[in-house]
Amino acid sequence: MVFTHKLLEYLRRHRLTDPGEMVCVAASGGADSTALLTALYALKDELKIGLSACHVNHGLRGAESDADAEFVELLSKRLSIPCVVEKVDVAGRIKVSGGTVQSTAREMRYGVFERILDKGFADKIATAHTADDNAETVLLNLLRGSGPAGLSGIPRRRGKGFIRPLLGTRKWEVLAHLESTGTAHREDSTNAASKYARNRVRNELIPLLEKEHNPAIVEALCKTAEIMADASDFIEHTASELFDRISEDEGGGRFTMRRADLAGLHPALQREVIRHALTKIGRGLADVTFEHTENIRLLALESVDGDEILRGAAMIRVAHDLVHFFRDSGKAPAEFSHPFIRQGSVYVGEIGRTVAVETVDRPPPEFDPEFKTVFADFDSVPDGAFFRNRRSGDVFHPIGASGTMKLKKFLIDRKIPRWERDSLLLLAHGSEILWVAGIGLSERVRLKPGAAKILKIGVQDENFR
Repeated sequence: MVFTHKLLEYLRRHRLTDPGEMVCVAASGGADSTALLTALYALKDELKIGLSACHVNHGLRGAESDADAEFVELLSKRLSIPCVVEKVDVAGRIKVSGGTVQSTAREMRYGVFERILDKGFADKIATAHTADDNAETVLLNLLRGSGPAGLSGIPRRRGKGFIRPLLGTRKWEVLAHLESTGTAHREDSTNAASKYARNRVRNELIPLLEKEHNPAIVEALCKTAEIMADASDFIEHTASELFDRISEDEGGGRFTMRRADLAGLHPALQREVIRHALTKIGRGLADVTFEHTENIRLLALESVDGDEILRGAAMIRVAHDLVHFFRDSGKAPAEFSHPFIRQGSVYVGEIGRTVAVETVDRPPPEFDPEFKTVFADFDSVPDGAFFRNRRSGDVFHPIGASGTMKLKKFLIDRKIPRWERDSLLLLAHGSEILWVAGIGLSERVRLKPGAAKILKIGVQDENFR
């Protein structure tokens, strides 16, 4: 049969399955997934795969939704393959979390698929997206305003678990196959609802484009998607390498890069590096629009400091010549103070840091230039000192400086962003700062020749600064 042979060739050409795998078809009961399920059943021995089905009942169409689930169960029983049916409450989720019906249904549907993969019930989830679906996706993304990733359409595979074996197949081919084999399927009444943007593109825009502009518009859009997918992959790969080269991992999901390094890139790579940074800090790219990316890009290229805050606690802050990417609640820690000890460890829970203090016989061959670990004259550190954060009126005499200055000026001169200053760990006696962890040591406590006893003070956290 032409349809089945074409599916086999597509699976083999793109290596979507491997012998011995269990492939689970996401079966809605509609034409596309029914054709995919029955065709894969005919091919399973030749492909040397196991086959199962799963159906997610969104509960949005009452008895019609239940009938879809029953259809998939009966079809799976007739084929003697395992079938998982799970009902989800899309309407209830929307009441609690908001969102559109289509996006919420998709999120919950894929949540079920992910659990099937995670529990080892299947190696692959096969969804029945066709070339027509791909063309619709490209058009929708174009109308919304999208870059290469959006114009790449639907990928043949997503991650390690999702495959789309029908992306090389037209909808009319699916229907012709079902008719020629006498295979029944379900019709979703919402597919004709004009309130959904995808339905309007499918039922109105594409037919108009076929009639008035290009009879092969679906094929043309799919070709564009393939070209853009390659371009997008190249840009993403290049941006990933550039991000690793120009950014500094400060630990705790924080990354910093120099403005000049970002400005020196082509605008297309600037945007992709920014998107890559959002992924690296754990924000992801959901709901990140072109406007978001462009605001961040222009902020980084302008000469003034500023912030860009995205939902999901993503913070992009530009200060001096640096661009900072991190996730943060935006709340500075309250004032904290912990007594200094001369032997042992002090945990500063407010900022999640542990400081170790011990007496040593001799200084190291080389001192830490980043001041994460310092060596001080034992007798020069006064009793009554505290580990704390900054206070108004704090002063500091950095090693090598001609005299004392305000701590605030020192931090500004060192280009420490203002939002980090309240979280700095200090060793202080009164208003005199003896050590700014990770930044500097006071002239007063610096290790001098002939010191009778030596204190080693250091932050133990590997990701500190």
